[in-house]
Amino acid sequence: MSNPTIELSKNQVINVLVQFPPKELKEIIDTLLKQKAFVPSSLEEITEEASKIVQREGLEPEIVDEAIKWARSKK
Repeated sequence: MSNPTIELSKNQVINVLVQFPPKELKEIIDTLLKQKAFVPSSLEEITEEASKIVQREGLEPEIVDEAIKWARSKK
Protein backbone atom coordinates (compact mmCIF):
# COMPACT_ATOMS: atom_id res chain seq x y z
CA MET A 1 0.00 0.00 0.00
CA SER A 2 1.49 3.35 -1.00
CA ASN A 3 1.59 6.38 1.23
CA PRO A 4 -0.50 9.33 0.13
CA THR A 5 1.43 12.39 -0.97
CA ILE A 6 0.56 15.84 0.28
CA GLU A 7 1.79 18.75 -1.81
CA LEU A 8 2.74 21.90 0.09
CA SER A 9 4.09 25.21 -1.09
CA LYS A 10 7.29 26.62 0.41
CA ASN A 11 5.23 29.15 2.35
CA GLN A 12 3.09 26.40 3.86
CA VAL A 13 6.19 24.46 4.92
CA ILE A 14 7.70 27.60 6.47
CA ASN A 15 4.45 28.34 8.31
CA VAL A 16 4.53 24.85 9.78
CA LEU A 17 8.22 24.96 10.71
CA VAL A 18 8.01 28.31 12.54
CA GLN A 19 5.65 26.67 15.03
CA PHE A 20 8.42 24.39 16.32
CA PRO A 21 10.81 25.44 19.08
CA PRO A 22 14.46 25.66 17.98
CA LYS A 23 15.43 22.33 19.58
CA GLU A 24 12.75 20.40 17.70
CA LEU A 25 13.56 22.25 14.49
CA LYS A 26 17.18 21.14 14.86
CA GLU A 27 16.02 17.54 15.31
CA ILE A 28 13.94 17.78 12.14
CA ILE A 29 16.88 19.11 10.14
CA ASP A 30 19.19 16.46 11.62
CA THR A 31 16.69 13.77 10.57
CA LEU A 32 16.59 15.14 7.02
CA LEU A 33 20.38 15.09 6.87
CA LYS A 34 20.53 11.52 8.18
CA GLN A 35 17.99 10.37 5.59
CA LYS A 36 20.03 12.04 2.85
CA ALA A 37 16.93 14.08 2.01
CA PHE A 38 19.18 17.14 2.03
CA VAL A 39 22.79 16.84 0.98
CA PRO A 40 24.93 19.88 1.78
CA SER A 41 27.11 21.29 -0.97
CA SER A 42 30.66 19.98 -1.16
CA LEU A 43 33.59 22.19 -0.20
CA GLU A 44 34.60 22.26 -3.85
CA GLU A 45 31.17 23.55 -4.93
CA ILE A 46 31.13 26.18 -2.18
CA THR A 47 34.66 27.36 -3.03
CA GLU A 48 33.87 27.57 -6.74
CA GLU A 49 30.70 29.60 -6.14
CA ALA A 50 32.44 31.90 -3.64
CA SER A 51 35.29 32.54 -6.10
CA LYS A 52 32.81 33.49 -8.81
CA ILE A 53 31.07 35.94 -6.48
CA VAL A 54 34.34 37.51 -5.33
CA GLN A 55 35.49 38.00 -8.93
CA ARG A 56 32.10 39.24 -10.16
CA GLU A 57 31.72 41.74 -7.31
CA GLY A 58 35.38 42.79 -7.28
CA LEU A 59 35.63 42.35 -3.52
CA GLU A 60 38.78 43.48 -1.73
CA PRO A 61 40.84 40.81 0.13
CA GLU A 62 40.08 42.49 3.48
CA ILE A 63 36.34 42.12 2.93
CA VAL A 64 36.74 38.49 1.92
CA ASP A 65 38.81 37.81 5.07
CA GLU A 66 36.15 39.47 7.22
CA ALA A 67 33.42 37.41 5.56
CA ILE A 68 35.36 34.18 6.15
CA LYS A 69 35.87 35.04 9.84
CA TRP A 70 32.15 35.83 10.19
CA ALA A 71 31.12 32.56 8.51
CA ARG A 72 33.46 30.50 10.70
CA SER A 73 32.03 32.13 13.83
CA LYS A 74 28.53 30.97 12.78
CA LYS A 75 29.35 27.23 12.75
